[in-house]
Amino acid sequence: MTTTAVAAILALPLATAPPALAQDTGTASPGNTMDQSPPETASDAAGETRADPLIVTVGETEITASDVTGAIGSLPQNLQQRPAEQLIPFVVDQLVFRALVLESIAADSDEANQTASEDMPSTEGSEPASDGAGTGGMSQTDKAQRMQADNAAVKSFMDERMEGVVTDEKVQAAYDAAAEKSEAELPPLKDVRLQIEQQLRQQELAALRRELEQTVDIVFYGPDGKPRDVSVKP
Repeated sequence: MTTTAVAAILALPLATAPPALAQDTGTASPGNTMDQSPPETASDAAGETRADPLIVTVGETEITASDVTGAIGSLPQNLQQRPAEQLIPFVVDQLVFRALVLESIAADSDEANQTASEDMPSTEGSEPASDGAGTGGMSQTDKAQRMQADNAAVKSFMDERMEGVVTDEKVQAAYDAAAEKSEAELPPLKDVRLQIEQQLRQQELAALRRELEQTVDIVFYGPDGKPRDVSVKP
């Protein structure tokens, strides 16, 4: 989806909403996902006209204009000063990545619960427990607690996934591979180690992103509320 299209959507709530829309909800860090209030789910939206325009859906998760503006407001001031054509795609991408991780966590949890329920004797008359999806009926306190729980889950997921990605052996192997391909002599390893470590993390994050996108539909929406870019998985 083009930056212009997203900017056009963001202009809708910004023209009518109070400045408090962009609240401080945390900061983004490289290789991680930024904090934000829980996005709405499809069941939270009603009617043809939305007060909070839809930007993108990731599976069952909706990311709206207020999610994007809120995330922008959580960034350090020096990042908020970046041009819109750089800032908006970065923020939307971070929120999509976060939603992908949460969708994966929820899918794993559902699978574990299903396995556990199959191992337990059935009880007639028992009602299934709520899966906690959606925030439409939540109070602000409940939403804040849900956000904290989601942030903790995302951090735990990412810490586990990134563990062992950067080791002395992998850094040395990447350096040796680059040296073999380069016609010019490379600087000493100690001078480029940080760059190699960053490259290894970026490669792992890209691989994770591709993996998570395999089973989740991602749909971007235009200012008219209609789908623009659709990535539907079989």
